Amino acid sequence: MTYDLDGVLPVRSVERAATLLRSFTPDRPWLGLAAISRMAALDKTTARRLLLTLADAGFVVQHRERREWALGLAVLELAAAVPQAGTLREAIRPVLAGLAASTRMTAFFSVVRNDAALCIERVNGLPEFEIKWWRVGELIPLNCGGGPRVLLSYLPDEAFDRIVKVRAVNRTQYSETARKSLREARERIRARGWELAVNDFVDGLSGVGVPVFGADGAVVAAVSVSGLTPTVVIESTEPACLPALRDAADELGAILRARGHRNGQAANRPLCSGDESP
Repeated sequence: MTYDLDGVLPVRSVERAATLLRSFTPDRPWLGLAAISRMAALDKTTARRLLLTLADAGFVVQHRERREWALGLAVLELAAAVPQAGTLREAIRPVLAGLAASTRMTAFFSVVRNDAALCIERVNGLPEFEIKWWRVGELIPLNCGGGPRVLLSYLPDEAFDRIVKVRAVNRTQYSETARKSLREARERIRARGWELAVNDFVDGLSGVGVPVFGADGAVVAAVSVSGLTPTVVIESTEPACLPALRDAADELGAILRARGHRNGQAANRPLCSGDESP
């Protein structure tokens, strides 16, 4: 049994609902009642009652035919309003805005959360064309996309192996999921300090990502840009947007270091961790 600082007992039903919501992940977005009750360690009656209550508030939805459940849009609506994330977003947004404007692409700032890539902030640099995927607060697989693949490559060996084994997802025909190819990509990314991901999350879109370093020299985040593949993939040794990305990464790293982020930690709260419990 746990208590808060005032000695007040936690509300058990809220704890159970939170555990239930954490059953959903990017690689298992749809779950049946039996799977949810097992993962949340709840009996089916309690799990079903909680699901119906959460559905009424928009936090989960049910597929009419398969009778499976998934997270609802209310989860994304809340994500953008988290105070801690909001404070960080406020600090990094001007840098992302400058990057988006100079590259005329969508700029992303992401970290590792629950063995997936979490979008902390994004800024669109092309008013007439906006990329709809990976919204603020959304988790996506680490094996797809420029930023996520950078984050995956700088994780410790144990976390890297675990994620590659159970969480690598085929989003398109170009997605890399084989352990050997992802290990080779990891070595390449670490050697050159950037990644170009072509059509591997959404066919027709490509992205470039670079690492952001914290106070102790560890990678705590990634900054990336994404756009239509013909505008990103240009015949040259390096993507044209790479200098702007590296400048943005330096600026973002300075912001994070000033805020005390080191080795994924700031004010005892995780910013980026491959071993974080869900």
